[in-house]
Amino acid sequence: MIGKQIQLSKFNREELYRYLGYKDCVPDEIISNIIETYEEKILNNIKPSYVYNCFDIKEVYEESKYKGIEFAGTDLMLQGNSIKKHLRGCNKAVLMCATLSSEADKLIRRTEVKDMTEALVADALASVAIEQVCDFVEENIKEYCKGQFLTYRFGIGYGDLPLLHEKMILDILNAGKLIGLYCTESDILTPRKSVVCVIGLSDIPIPKGQRGCATCNMSKNCAYKKKGLSCSY
Repeated sequence: MIGKQIQLSKFNREELYRYLGYKDCVPDEIISNIIETYEEKILNNIKPSYVYNCFDIKEVYEESKYKGIEFAGTDLMLQGNSIKKHLRGCNKAVLMCATLSSEADKLIRRTEVKDMTEALVADALASVAIEQVCDFVEENIKEYCKGQFLTYRFGIGYGDLPLLHEKMILDILNAGKLIGLYCTESDILTPRKSVVCVIGLSDIPIPKGQRGCATCNMSKNCAYKKKGLSCSY
């Protein structure tokens, strides 16, 4: 089990503008000033941390019918055809979760009471921050698993992979104790600015798989799609 707290020093502005809906332009002076203010507030308040572990995996069948992906040494069996396709050719997989800490949620809630425009910017900054944390962790996993080929991050709840797997993954990783990340009875992560995902590992190069809208179960109601944008997956 590998877990650690890290520190961010800056934000990816291009990603931030995308989250805010600026497709082919940059924010005006008013929004830019809000960004500058909340960039500092977010960086000073959040406590980014992560935990992950690597497991042997195998496809499980019962009477020739596919049941799911089994993670050795656990009771976890990921269900659905999306994760089956994602992990095709992999003999191991990493379960990973990351969070910005509850401080991010508190800051956003306080800002919502004061000004919704500022709250929108704060929320977008926090979303960019958790993606940057995940990028950092992915590079750490690449170093830890040298010699193996990695799939992209597959979030729990994407495609037809049920959200109900989140709680078991958090329990397996001891995420509550190690990084303060929990899951409510309605399968909502708390703190909210958090991610739980799966990364496949293979001894041979992995063909570039399908990702994004085609595999996401939120495609029909996606806020990014309505704006002509794409999300990180």
